[in-house]
Amino acid sequence: MKYSKLFNSISFYIARPESLFILSYSEDPVSHTISIKKGLTTMATKLFVGKLSFDTNNDSLRAQFAQYGTVVSAQVIIDRDTNRSKGFGFVEMEDQTAAQAAIDALDGKEFEGRTIVVNVAKPREDRPQNNDGNSFRGGFQRR
Repeated sequence: MKYSKLFNSISFYIARPESLFILSYSEDPVSHTISIKKGLTTMATKLFVGKLSFDTNNDSLRAQFAQYGTVVSAQVIIDRDTNRSKGFGFVEMEDQTAAQAAIDALDGKEFEGRTIVVNVAKPREDRPQNNDGNSFRGGFQRR
């Protein structure tokens, strides 16, 4: 629940696995108007696409997945040092049914000369901090 003092407002967010239901009440202190909004918004499903060809770009990745539903975004991950593809990317599909259809159709299939892997993306894990004093990063070390 969110509360704002500027426009006395309260919002309720009810999350389901496939959608987010929003109910919002707000009151403007100047004009004394009250507005109530409700809506249902679907959440996009992010897919991991691995073993991509180094020639694959964002547009070709988007076009491949667009056959199975609306693509919100498609991104091939680029190495910042070499400015070359790292061989994997992410595609965001508008809904879960389209994402599952893409997984079923494309996982293990050939795309631009490579057999690709497609599955639901997992959240990125935080890298552990190395505070044992044995890191080889240089700089001043506290003792």
